[in-house]
Amino acid sequence: MKKGFTLIEVMIVVVIAVSVAAFAVPAYKKSQDQNRFLAAEGKMLEISSGLQNVIQMYKGSSCSGTPGASDKNGDGTLNREGCRKYPHKCLFTNDYIKTDMGSMHGYAYSIKTNCDVCMEKASNSNSPAPYKACVNRFGVETLTYPGGVTTTRGN
Repeated sequence: MKKGFTLIEVMIVVVIAVSVAAFAVPAYKKSQDQNRFLAAEGKMLEISSGLQNVIQMYKGSSCSGTPGASDKNGDGTLNREGCRKYPHKCLFTNDYIKTDMGSMHGYAYSIKTNCDVCMEKASNSNSPAPYKACVNRFGVETLTYPGGVTTTRGN
């Protein structure tokens, strides 16, 4: 007597494997998108926290403009007045935070003129994760999801 599997048994195993994969792959992609967002959000919160520290330290109020020569020290860092007038530039120029404003996991970062720190995904996909997030100087975070749904969280 020969031992082995019949064609029907093999086909049943293949159908079961394909069914499991059909459920597992979307769940895996959703988990990946959420993890990318959380990693990018951590970077945004780090930048925001550093910016708020610089604003408090130098009593700055504006996050726009470019420092002139009178705002800089000899080594290129910003002096006290430069940090007061341009806290967003002082944040990185004076190494108060090591994170740069480059992109991470498809999110681009920016500091708005009102000192909000935002991140936005280049493509507004059908991901369940927010494609845009901003945190203001009071720590309130605004999340924008595909479809225009907006939520806030924080203080």
